[in-house]
Amino acid sequence: MLSASTAMAAPHKAAPAQAGAGSAAADRAVDKAVDKAADGFNLYQTSTILGDQNIFVSAQGIKIFDRKNITGLTASAPDWQVCLYNNKTKRYCLLPFKSYGGLGKGAALTTGGFNLNKLPLKQSKKSETRGLAAIELTTTSDFEKKQQKDFERESADPRFPQSAELLVADKMPVPAQAATILCRYYGVPEGKGLPLQFKFVSLRGELHYMLMTNSAQAMKTSRKGFEKPQDYKLVPDPGKLEDKQKELPPMKFKETVRKIK
Repeated sequence: MLSASTAMAAPHKAAPAQAGAGSAAADRAVDKAVDKAADGFNLYQTSTILGDQNIFVSAQGIKIFDRKNITGLTASAPDWQVCLYNNKTKRYCLLPFKSYGGLGKGAALTTGGFNLNKLPLKQSKKSETRGLAAIELTTTSDFEKKQQKDFERESADPRFPQSAELLVADKMPVPAQAATILCRYYGVPEGKGLPLQFKFVSLRGELHYMLMTNSAQAMKTSRKGFEKPQDYKLVPDPGKLEDKQKELPPMKFKETVRKIK
């Protein structure tokens, strides 16, 4: 497990082993210089629905892209207009911050369509994940009892959450808009902070990790890094970012009748 200091330090070349105590002091000086220059964070996260993702985030903006570098999202201050893009088709579309719905109904198969923003999450304690300082928020006992009663009365989908836990970053100060965009992207509860981990237990007892953080590093960002892709075609909505799959013509079957003698 990474320590908090290791997780947040940007990588640098190690000094030669024979340098002794002097090299350790030099390393500390490099760390301080790196930390002073850094103004944002580089996260590697995994969504059970979307797969592995990279995130660059700072006060200047946020950029999210899958680790195959096919699809992505970028937004920047001050208006936080969301740009969704596809590197394969070289298309992009623009959405106002308030209109960006993120994963939306894409999580329905996992959650049963339950609106995760309605989860009554309350701060429970300080925590950590992968060595990163975090604040843990959990559902209330009253909510959990109500969910169980609804399930017993068959008025709740068995995929609905019975209990849930959200970890948000404790020492990664980023704009609320950036945190909200990341939450919507994954379809996890928003308004609590920068999400690091989200899991819930369904009414049928299944544990779902919708979001996990694998690593994080401090980094230096530039406004140019959050700009929309150049020379891509603007399309009116996200549904037109990908090529339509051509439907195969219906197969013709030749019926063979076997005569019984």
